[in-house]
Amino acid sequence: MLFGMKSVSLTRPTALVAVFLSFFFAVGVPGIRSNAVSAAGPSLRIRELAGVRVVNQNPQFPSRATELNGKLVTVNGFMVPLGAGDGKLKRFVLIEVPLSCCFADGPGIDQMIFVSLAPGKELDYASDFPVTVTGRFQAGVQKNKYGQVESLYRMVGASAKKIGE
Repeated sequence: MLFGMKSVSLTRPTALVAVFLSFFFAVGVPGIRSNAVSAAGPSLRIRELAGVRVVNQNPQFPSRATELNGKLVTVNGFMVPLGAGDGKLKRFVLIEVPLSCCFADGPGIDQMIFVSLAPGKELDYASDFPVTVTGRFQAGVQKNKYGQVESLYRMVGASAKKIGE
């Protein structure tokens, strides 16, 4: 037993997958480092947004989120579509790992970015491939018409493409 946790026996293929995924999570999605600055502005990793705290009913966002609020940023991640009538997406949620990953829990609301593409910027649905999104980043509580929290983070006027295109 290590740190009060039960030991687990892994098969060789499972262990290899675990090592691969730990490397993937350690380096992030290929292409952009978290502190890199490109012509499209600084890059952001979704994990930098986690940890929103609520104090006296007021959300307190991580420093990286407040630092980039209102700025043009680039983020890599995987898409969760928000309606795709003709296979083209104009709105989607960006998350760090694909929902189909068996080693990942569903992300919390502070690990999702709601993306609205700029007019004329549509993207084919690409859940199995990482995408790069560039747009104006917004941090703040957005509620729906019923007063329920809909999002904490958004990218508006964005463009997106599959990584490697």
